[in-house]
Amino acid sequence: MKHVQDHLLRGSQNLEGMAFTYRTGGLAIRTDYLTIAEFQPGYSYGRHLHALYELHYIAAGHGAVGIEEETFHLQTGDFYITGP
Repeated sequence: MKHVQDHLLRGSQNLEGMAFTYRTGGLAIRTDYLTIAEFQPGYSYGRHLHALYELHYIAAGHGAVGIEEETFHLQTGDFYITGP
């Protein structure tokens, strides 16, 4: 996983806006857009809704995400999905 973290941190400009399909077994996951975000300490995105699923990978650092009425604490290497 360290290779993925390094690539995301150093090569993020190459990933912005890239669409791709990942296949494993009978499952295909297609992304229409990929973005890399870096947040400063104390940053809050605010409550919002999604029209599509979002996949999140924490390449470095830590934080928290609130989903419905629950707070989940995140750290480097965590991966989670949010849905519509």
